[in-house]
Amino acid sequence: MLYILVLLREEVRGRSEGTNPITFCAKQIPMTSVIILEPEHPAASPDTARISSVLEKLRTAGYAISRLPAASAENPVVSRILAQKGNAALPITLVNNFPMITGRYPSNDELKQILAVPDGIIEPKHCGCCCIEGCGCE
Repeated sequence: MLYILVLLREEVRGRSEGTNPITFCAKQIPMTSVIILEPEHPAASPDTARISSVLEKLRTAGYAISRLPAASAENPVVSRILAQKGNAALPITLVNNFPMITGRYPSNDELKQILAVPDGIIEPKHCGCCCIEGCGCE
């Protein structure tokens, strides 16, 4: 499991002369992971092209996201979903190993919300000056 490091402010009480020094301690908080389970050979479509591009951008930015064939899933809940709905349930999006979306790929907005992705990583930023070369917009 991936972890991020967070510094928390901890006040130390009961010091002599009423002082209240501040110390910092490290606390591990699990990072959200996303796994997209899909058919062994997903059909080519604009949606599969979009999700490939978005996942590459997110991986490059350091987000824990992967794409796997559904047959490789060892999650009992996924097995139950596939037994009930078959391939119609694919793709399945797991968030921290919990099925969140079935039957379609997550939208860009859903991925941004699930992973707390800031603007400009998934979609290019638009600042209104895109006709000027070198302005930093895409």
